[in-house]
Amino acid sequence: LYFLDFGLMSEVKPEIMEAFAYGIQCVLNKDYDGLVQAFIATGFVSSPIEYRSNVKDPFGVGSAEQMSAELSERMESVPGGTSRFGALSTVLFDMGNNWRMYTPPYIILLIRTFLTLEGIAGQVDPTFNIYEVSLPWAIQRALSPSTPKGA
Repeated sequence: LYFLDFGLMSEVKPEIMEAFAYGIQCVLNKDYDGLVQAFIATGFVSSPIEYRSNVKDPFGVGSAEQMSAELSERMESVPGGTSRFGALSTVLFDMGNNWRMYTPPYIILLIRTFLTLEGIAGQVDPTFNIYEVSLPWAIQRALSPSTPKGA
């Protein structure tokens, strides 16, 4: 799969597409345990998860449960948490001081593409929900996986 965003292009491997689709389903279902697993599968978060309680401390081993609980609390408290990709980006940016997160080029491009699409669509329809619009693709990816792990 290739994403095109005003001249930027990148290839996304099938495993990453499936993990991204799973993440979309998790956000809609408020399944933050699953969302953390999707983050690990995309390479956005390492396994083991790395955490620090203070920005001056070195990273140590964190837990998926702890990250999931923080994601849940933050996503439920931010406006548009389960309807706006921008809200997820804000939550993850805020969590970035304490959780080690990686941004491979395809992640940066996917985030930029989704934020651009959400911004344009939001101008036309303020109730636009990027996750609901993406759900048919996510379901298709779940029902017709292209990798042995997804099968």
